[in-house]
Amino acid sequence: MSYFSTFNTLVSFVEIYFFIWKGVLNHNQNLEKIMQLLKWKDEYSMSEEKIDEQHKGLFKLSNEIYHLVEAGVDDAEHFRELFMALNDYTVEHFIYEEMYMEAKGYPQLKKHIKQHLEFSETLKKLAVGINKESHIKDIGEFVTTWLVQHVLNEDMKYKEYIQAR
Repeated sequence: MSYFSTFNTLVSFVEIYFFIWKGVLNHNQNLEKIMQLLKWKDEYSMSEEKIDEQHKGLFKLSNEIYHLVEAGVDDAEHFRELFMALNDYTVEHFIYEEMYMEAKGYPQLKKHIKQHLEFSETLKKLAVGINKESHIKDIGEFVTTWLVQHVLNEDMKYKEYIQAR
């Protein structure tokens, strides 16, 4: 089974799980705010369809994690598996993105690869250490912050390089 098949299965499971938990959320909460933790914007586009689709997938998975945290789900083993699946999906994305950058002759490729490796290693370490809800939320915030910052700052550098060629 490929990482993408695993990802699609995982997202389906998470969506079902969240749907169940959504029923127990306090009705006073602003669900619209929760649903828009990471919203794809055109300015995030890399002008490369497959990379954009992968980034959208990462945003979606990050949002699903956030939904579960906000819904009060506190199953550490479930989250550990979810974060490891997120790591698997990011690795697949990183490989594609790095091959794309290499094909385009991006001069900062080694630095970019290092950032990808650091993210993956940090996520693995955090996922292994999950033991309480606040820690799970910390990991979700790490993923969300890193993802948006990486796309807006680092990925945009190679987009600008490719467009300038």
